[in-house]
Amino acid sequence: MIDQERRQLMRNPFNKKIAGVCSGIANYIGVPPIFVRAIFLLLLFATRGFIIPAYIVLGILLPKRKEPLRPRNFGPKQTPDDVEIVQVSRLKVLLDSAQTKVSPPVLELVNSIGASVDTMMPHLKNVNAKKEPEMAAVKEAALEYFPNALESYLRLPADYAINHQQSNGTTAQEELLADLELIDDSMKRLIEVKYQNNRAKGMSSLNSLQERLQRDPTRDVRRSLETVERRAAMELGLSESEVIQSIKISILAILPQMLASGSGMDQNVFNVRQTALEYLPDAVEKYLSLPEGFRETHALINGKTAQQTLVEQLELLDNTMKKLMASVYQEDASGLLMHGSFLKEKFAETRFEVPAER
Repeated sequence: MIDQERRQLMRNPFNKKIAGVCSGIANYIGVPPIFVRAIFLLLLFATRGFIIPAYIVLGILLPKRKEPLRPRNFGPKQTPDDVEIVQVSRLKVLLDSAQTKVSPPVLELVNSIGASVDTMMPHLKNVNAKKEPEMAAVKEAALEYFPNALESYLRLPADYAINHQQSNGTTAQEELLADLELIDDSMKRLIEVKYQNNRAKGMSSLNSLQERLQRDPTRDVRRSLETVERRAAMELGLSESEVIQSIKISILAILPQMLASGSGMDQNVFNVRQTALEYLPDAVEKYLSLPEGFRETHALINGKTAQQTLVEQLELLDNTMKKLMASVYQEDASGLLMHGSFLKEKFAETRFEVPAER
């Protein structure tokens, strides 16, 4: 038996693919909308599209349903998701209706609560009232009490709601504003709690990452070199990019070695860092600031083009870093040779007794 709310044939915009005609017919005759849509597709091919005008006419003539229907229980049991879908659909209809029917103070709170519901809806689904009583209370206020209070208010004449004093001395609008403020504050507090909880969960990994970055004294150097390398790959020629890559390899090879040796304040360390952080980026930046045609053809006061000058500067930096790298590794090699000399002196006159065979 078709219930009273489905007796009238209407378009259903709350469950539509195009205009809600198939869904409205399905609600009227009491079948799932997918069945009517399947029949429509069959007729679409069978009639070679001649059913489309009929659909358009029905879309124009059929009245539009104002509120979502309660889901028809086609299966053995109605799920909580069905209830939540209807609640959210009803709330959206009421929010849309409120945009032109309530005063600015009410509208501000209504929109604020609507935005909070959208934000918190993933967390409000299937809330366990025993484990999360506060969340369950907020869900009830947002999806049940709030829509009911707003719907009751919208049914009142505007002048009556704003000006008529009730027996308790307040107007309907004043009562609604007090209720909405309470719901709005509760929703915002819940959003803040959820945000802080989620942030706290990630703080341990974030702290660990920060500690690792702080333990890497070459991080700023590496980032600067990678930035210059990317710009060179996009805006410079192949030869310039290769030299910049060579400079990067040298710096990243020797700087950790120099810092590990304890010479953190050494002048060489300063020069290496400045090459990565200032000298190299500045050379590239000043070159790229020139017009593209000017770089390769116009002679500067040194008699060379900007491109030739840049290549000279890059090669100077590259050769300097390579010489410094050779010097650093030469010190390590000298240490190895000294250790070899020590071993020779240590064991040159030492005689080991060989155990006699038994």
